[in-house]
Amino acid sequence: MAWSGTLAGLGIAVAALIAAVGKQPISDPGFILSLVVAAVAAVIFVVTGLPDFFAWSASVVRQTQQALQRSDRLITDRWFYTSDGAKAPAAMSAMEIVLPGTGYRKPVGERAPWVRFIVLIGCSEISPAAGGSQLWSKLQRFLQKPPVNSLVNSLRRGDKNPVWTRWSTNSPGVIDAVLTAGDEDEAVASARLELPDGMHRQFRDQRSAMLILHFEPPGPGSKEEGPGQPDGPISWSEYVLRALELPQALVEFLSGVLGLSTSGVPAATLGFRLEARHDMAEIMDITDLHLLRGGRRTSQAIGYFIADSDGLPAVDAADLMITDVLRYALKAER
Repeated sequence: MAWSGTLAGLGIAVAALIAAVGKQPISDPGFILSLVVAAVAAVIFVVTGLPDFFAWSASVVRQTQQALQRSDRLITDRWFYTSDGAKAPAAMSAMEIVLPGTGYRKPVGERAPWVRFIVLIGCSEISPAAGGSQLWSKLQRFLQKPPVNSLVNSLRRGDKNPVWTRWSTNSPGVIDAVLTAGDEDEAVASARLELPDGMHRQFRDQRSAMLILHFEPPGPGSKEEGPGQPDGPISWSEYVLRALELPQALVEFLSGVLGLSTSGVPAATLGFRLEARHDMAEIMDITDLHLLRGGRRTSQAIGYFIADSDGLPAVDAADLMITDVLRYALKAER
């Protein structure tokens, strides 16, 4: 932006006025000349400065609009990864939700190892008339398609053919489902869809739809599988990549199937939690990896992928997550 004419006119006007004030007699030719110079400078300022000012104002408005458009844009292909739950408070609180049909309801010592994925997408409210069997039938079809079914097939235990069964809830905006071949005690996975419905839920982001997928994968000591070896980092990288497809799949379900509007505010988020009985090595195999000395392995790993236009592609974000889990939860490196 060229401000030379503006600054020149303004500088001359100010200087001329200062000079004029110093001239006491109004009839003094110097005083009159100073007023003339000030008037001319003011004209220069108006003629050259106002266009500059209007152009600058338009530029500021345009940049602000572009920034708002960028913040509203729904991103599901680039990610900022963090293990800091304060950066994803709604996803962090959802880690503690008790779902039907899972060992999460049992005392800590009796729980099987489990895995949870949480997806948050900015979304409009559902109609007061929505809910019920029609909404459930749509969700059921969604759960039977990729990437959900590919995660189910990879992370559930048992060789039976379970089906998704609807479970009762206390709100039209909440749908629970249990993947079981029989009753609740035989469940191998659970799911919840929460949609904005005008009701306040503590620690939730009222602007977002939320999908929770909860699995109890096979591993050492599994009653149905017997002693076995958990999957290694390569397999877990593939699972995380599939999970990073969930946000886009949920966007398409919300907008294309349910007819809701979606938004990038708040940013799309994928949270995960890996929970073992005693040692994360029950869930992720670290055989043949370099073990770091002086540390104690944990029984838990939690992290969050937050959509960001300046973030990493899914492959790189997943690799960063696996490296983080190995290093800090399992005290190992590839």
